Formats: sequence, C-alpha cells, structure tokens
Amino acid sequence: MATCARCGFKPEASFATDSQSAWNIDVLNVLRSGDALPSARIPGRVAVLEARYQAMQDDLACLEELVAQKRKELASTPAEIEQTKSLAAPIRSIPHEILLHIFSLVDVPAFHALHPRQPPCSFGHVCKLWRTLSRSAPSLWSRVDVDQDDGQVSMDVLEQHLVLSNPRPLTVYFSSYDSDSLSKTKAVLDALSGHSIRLQELKIAAGKFETECCFSMLSKADLRHLQRLTVRCFGEIHRPVLTPYDIVFPSSLRALKMDLPFSAFKSVQGQWQTLTSFSGPFAGAGSFHRFIVAAENLARLRISCIGDEEDSQTRTVFVHENITHLTLGPSCSMSLALDNISLPRLEHLILDEDLNGPHSTCPVQRRQTYDTVLSRLLNRSQFTHSQQPLPGLRELEITCYMSVDHLFTNSKLYDMVASRWNVTGNVSRLLKLTLENYAEDFDEPSRITYETSTFASFLLNLKAQGLDVVWMMGGGYQDVLADAKKALERYL
Repeated sequence: MATCARCGFKPEASFATDSQSAWNIDVLNVLRSGDALPSARIPGRVAVLEARYQAMQDDLACLEELVAQKRKELASTPAEIEQTKSLAAPIRSIPHEILLHIFSLVDVPAFHALHPRQPPCSFGHVCKLWRTLSRSAPSLWSRVDVDQDDGQVSMDVLEQHLVLSNPRPLTVYFSSYDSDSLSKTKAVLDALSGHSIRLQELKIAAGKFETECCFSMLSKADLRHLQRLTVRCFGEIHRPVLTPYDIVFPSSLRALKMDLPFSAFKSVQGQWQTLTSFSGPFAGAGSFHRFIVAAENLARLRISCIGDEEDSQTRTVFVHENITHLTLGPSCSMSLALDNISLPRLEHLILDEDLNGPHSTCPVQRRQTYDTVLSRLLNRSQFTHSQQPLPGLRELEITCYMSVDHLFTNSKLYDMVASRWNVTGNVSRLLKLTLENYAEDFDEPSRITYETSTFASFLLNLKAQGLDVVWMMGGGYQDVLADAKKALERYL
C-alpha cells in the first residue's frame, strides 16, 4: 500500500483483504449451520489471525509515537516563533550606552539590594550581552545598600559590588539594629574598609554596639574623598565620648549629620572649610561657637541639642554670612549658644520644640524660652517695628507642644510675623508660615477655644493678603484654619 503524503505512515500488508473478509464470512456460516470445519485448516488460520492482531498493535504503537512527537513539536513551536520574532526586537538595536542608562534607572529595593536576584546582579541573568555589559559599568555597582537585619545580605554579592565598582566613588548605606549580628557587622565593615579611599557618601543607622564598630572602622580608614557622612545611633552609645577613636573628619567633607546624644561628643573636630550642611549635637556653647567660626561656608545648620559644657573663654561677636537655613529647639542652653552669633542672611528658620527632650509644663515659661532664643537671633536687640530683625527671613516653621495661641500671645514671634507684612527697604517679606501643634488640649475641632479662633482670625487675614499659612495638628488632622474660622463665627 502507498505511504501517506501528509504523515508519512505506511500501512503494512497485514490489514484485512477481501479474501480474509470472505474467510470470516465462511466461518460464521459454518457456525450457524452446525457443520464441521476441516480441522487441518484451523491452526493455520489462527496463526494468521494472531499475526494480524500483533501487526495492528505494532502499527497502533507507531501511530501513538508519531502523535506524541507531533504534539511535542506543536507545544514548542509558539516559543520558537517568539524567539524568532525577538531577533527583530527594537531593544537589540539600542546602543549600549542607552541600555546602560536604562539599567541605572531601575529602582532597587533598599532592603534587598545585596541579593543575587536583584539588580544589578539580575541583569546578567537575561543574556550574555547584558551580563557582559552590566559587569563592565562600574557606576551600576557603586551604590551599596547593606541591611544586616534583612537576613539576605550576601558577602559574595558585596565583594562583587566592591570589585566591579572600581574605580568609581562609593555610596554606602549601612543599617544594623540586631546586636546578635555583630560578627556579620564586623565582616561587612572589614570588606568596606579595604575600599574606604573610594567612599564618597556613607550613611550609618545602627544600634549602639554596631555604631561603635563603625566608628572603630572610620578611625582607621582613609576617608580623604568622603563628602557626605550620616550617623544615626539608636540608644546611648557605650563610650562616654568618641575621641578615643581619634576620628579626623576629612577636609573634603561637605555634609555631616550626627544623630547622637550630646554625651557622645567631647568636641566636633575637623577642617570645616568645605562643609555646607551640618546636623548634630554640641557639648556646649563653647564648642558650638568654635565650630561656627571654623565652618565659614556653612549654609544649612540643624542643632539637635546643646549640652552644658563649661566654657570660660570669652567669645567675640561673630557674623556668619552664609547660613540660610537654621533648625533648633528652644532651650536655655540653646539661647546661650546663640549669644554673640549673628545670622543676617537667614532665610528659613525652624523652631522645633521636639529637639529639646522633656518640656516645661508652664506655657509662660516655654513662651519665654522661645522669646529668649529669638532675642539671641536678633543679637539681643530690643525689637521695634522700625528695626526689622532677620531681614532676609522668608519662611518660618514652628513645632510646639502647647497651644499656638499661648505661644504667640504677647510674644516676639507674634510681633515678628505681624511686622513682616508691611516691609520697607532691604527687608524681605515673609512668604510662608508653618505651624505644627501637638497640644493635648487641642486635638479635635470641637475643642477649639475662643482665644485659638481669634489667633486663627489673625492668620486668616494674612492668608487673604497672600501669606502661605499651613497649620497642622499632630495625629494627621490638618485643616485647622477652616475649623477655627467656623468656631470664630460661632463665638461671635
């Protein structure tokens, strides 16, 4: 018989023929008639039938194998079609430098940065070209996020980052809060210390023991190219001062943020000519004054707290011409620190009561503290409307834990805000006033007092004239002015 032109199957000659069909009919006739069939012909015929049955089974097995093969080919064909189409994909024609730029825009979760399945390591899992391209770009590997508490930090991936990022400057974010992982912390710091000369930015957020390990590493490292350093310690550190580590901050440092208790500092030492931003504590007014005099290019200053360090040295008045942003917490020690410091170019002032720790329960004393600090900023001059203080001030932010109306009533803050609206000469007009209130007796609109609504009326008048006023309440309630306006209408 002929071979099938479609599937290639060739039937065997063992299929039933006309003579075989006739024989079957003869057998049936004999069975119906009851006549005897010659016994000599039966064995041969049985053998023929058995051979025919086996041949059909073999043919069926061949057909089943052929069907399975075709089904497999059918299942794999769509993938082959897509692979063939991918040869013409536009991304294959993108220049390598553009592809590298796309790689650099990929957002890597900070908590999974050092993991083989996260970029930039995962780029190499796509194809040989992407692997070669990603490993030849040091900028992709120059940011190192180490989260010791994540549990997925791979030392092999860390070493890969450090090697492939060479010679690019390094940006390292290190966090660890679990004292049980000190051995891992030391292993990570040892790996980083070998590349410390390339450190450009370093952020540390850790517990007290991990922070000590970091300072120990910094005291031995070559930090000549470090420009930004942030250290945030949770809890009191073990040593009373940091000077035993002899950390010398490099002259290249531009931004320094030290969220540490002031007891951790004996003094802040370094060459500060290039420093433009500082946030941290000072042991006392004397160390603060010496720092301000040395940091002549400082533009942003945040004083987290001032200690009670004794200092008998006489300090002359120093005029700092570059500080434009100042954040501090009103306190007696803060007012002493600001004595003999003049900031004529100050544009943005933040008074944050949260930076002081425990607060006085007396609103009058706390208002006097605000006035004292403000007086120091005004160089202890008596406030008059003809003599404008802080002539460059444009934004004022206040965070307090008492009713804002108590803070402003008969205070220098009230006079300064009121007077900055009709300005003359070289005095800047106040553009924005932000108030954040955490008073326990003012936590919902129904408890707005008459005094509060009266003060809100004063702010609403300024807002109607163009002053950007934001009054927020602790706990997320923000639209204080609108509810205060309703309360004022109710009282009137």
